[in-house]
Amino acid sequence: FGCIDTDGDGHSDGGTDAFPNDKSQHMDVDGDGFGDNANGSNGDACPNLHGSSMHDRRGCYDSDGDGYSNPDDDWGLIEGADFFPADETQWGDYDGDGFGDNSSGNKGDTCPIVHGLSMDDRFGCPDTDADGLSDPDSNWTTDDGADLCPDDAGDACLAYIMKHPGDVVNKHGGFIFPTIIVVLVIFRTWRQRQLEISSDEAVDFTTSDNDYV
Repeated sequence: FGCIDTDGDGHSDGGTDAFPNDKSQHMDVDGDGFGDNANGSNGDACPNLHGSSMHDRRGCYDSDGDGYSNPDDDWGLIEGADFFPADETQWGDYDGDGFGDNSSGNKGDTCPIVHGLSMDDRFGCPDTDADGLSDPDSNWTTDDGADLCPDDAGDACLAYIMKHPGDVVNKHGGFIFPTIIVVLVIFRTWRQRQLEISSDEAVDFTTSDNDYV
């Protein structure tokens, strides 16, 4: 009683007031700098657990120190907890594809509002054939590095073969060239047979004077 109370909250500056200049707070049981009064300024969401989070909620455990609290039984990802509690460069993942929304962070999602699993040319964009290369779109074409064969994980489409003829051998172990040769031989044999049939069925309309005797 009768001691200095700068903020006028009824708790003396040198006694029980952990926040002598804040009338809305006076206790801080876990000593993390966030007041135990949840309705006061900077109220501690985890008053019995020392924590440094401050963005999604204040005073809760934040293992990577990015300001977003680790998820727990009372506070999950939907509420705003850290999607990446071990990565200080990422915390949000709007489309839930495993790539963070911070484009400048580790494996930043190039398509943050569209679920995608590409990871070779860019992170987190649609990848229809699941080969690691993203499907081309209006902002990212095959000239930029998008998949030339978005529907073929083996990249055996004509567009890829024409642009990377040497890679076909490496990807398919030289199998494709013998296959092409066999197909060409079969086609040539079939074509030749068709010509022979056409020749045999042709009608000879030439006549001579002896034909009318």
